[in-house]
Amino acid sequence: MIGRPLRVLFLHATRNRANEYTVHLRLAKQVDSSVVDTYFIWQATTHDPAKHLELMLPEEKVFFWDFGRNIDLQPAPSKFMRAIMMLARAPASLYFLSRKIQEIQPDVIYTTQQRYEVFLGRLFSWLYGIPHLIHICYYIGPWLGILAYQIIRTNKHLFASCEFVRQTGLQAGIPAERIETMHHMADSESYEIPKQREWLRQEFGWLPDTPVIVGAARLDEGKGFLRLVEAFKRVHEQMPEARLLICGEASPGTNHDVRIRDRVREYGLDEVVTFAGYREDLPRIFSGMDVFCQPMQYDASSLVFLDAMAAGVPVVAVRSGSIPEVVVDGETGLLSELGDHDALAENILKVLRNPELSQRLGKAARQRVERVFSPTAIAKAWTEKLLRWFDSNHSRAKISRWIVLVMGVFSWIDQGNLPVK
Repeated sequence: MIGRPLRVLFLHATRNRANEYTVHLRLAKQVDSSVVDTYFIWQATTHDPAKHLELMLPEEKVFFWDFGRNIDLQPAPSKFMRAIMMLARAPASLYFLSRKIQEIQPDVIYTTQQRYEVFLGRLFSWLYGIPHLIHICYYIGPWLGILAYQIIRTNKHLFASCEFVRQTGLQAGIPAERIETMHHMADSESYEIPKQREWLRQEFGWLPDTPVIVGAARLDEGKGFLRLVEAFKRVHEQMPEARLLICGEASPGTNHDVRIRDRVREYGLDEVVTFAGYREDLPRIFSGMDVFCQPMQYDASSLVFLDAMAAGVPVVAVRSGSIPEVVVDGETGLLSELGDHDALAENILKVLRNPELSQRLGKAARQRVERVFSPTAIAKAWTEKLLRWFDSNHSRAKISRWIVLVMGVFSWIDQGNLPVK
């Protein structure tokens, strides 16, 4: 033990907004500051960066810096140009990080699996002898980037966002004792609001009794929006009054949203599918929908499922990735096999046609969040795991630094830099 709160420096050097960064913010809000003291280094943006933070953090705990990864730039730079910008900023970024680490004196450097910050975390862990903990929020493999993949595989300890991610780490050759599951928490406070069915339908010009299905995520390939459109086509054939609301925008440099819109037009669903773009009022939207459906493939604990459950909304999804760890089939939602669009559509219709089932699933979903994924429960589990890991790792770190120091002294003597009798 170190006799004071453990100082954790969250290094967010890739972009301003990401789900895994939201996870860190939620932890910082809930953790006992007398036990764990949190600091953030964050990629700056063209606009006021603080407006993207989900909670108010003290100014002395948050530092913004342009690592060359500003996603607010318009027109959006190409992948090649982003790499050039990052490299051009690298010398100044390394100097900035060095100064901040000396100023904060963190006990832990904490990053996600994002490539650039994994590299920076390893570099400064080596330079200053500070333990580096990586919180993995995607399934582990070479697709994370060769360098990042190797750093992850050899890192002393990892938190995996779900058991599914942990299993991919074991398959990648990571020893079981070096990777443990650390589930995300739900934003149960923000999403526990009264139902607002009328508001949602007025917002989009629908009739008061319109059945509404919502999908909300980045409009990227792995999020399952094409599967959702396929299922909704079948739902619409049997329930023409139903509407599908899609919330989100594509990641910079991608155009999967165009494919989704093209598929909607191809099926003649333009009048019954609405693209709402990026929404900052998802709690209100969730309070008015009837079903949340996001048939993701290889999901690694997407926060949106937890948020939908916190809102007391039935979830319809597929058995893939971590989804069965979060959504209990038949209890808090309905699951079908990946690729079975008929079964997915049938589950949506089951919920829409059966108010009693919908109410039971929604109530159980909220109860599961409070029991398993509440901020209090997850923050407590995270603190316990973090302190237990640090206590054992800190001892090894001190030993390793002494070894380095002794080796350095002997090297100096060997080179004749010290008088030896």
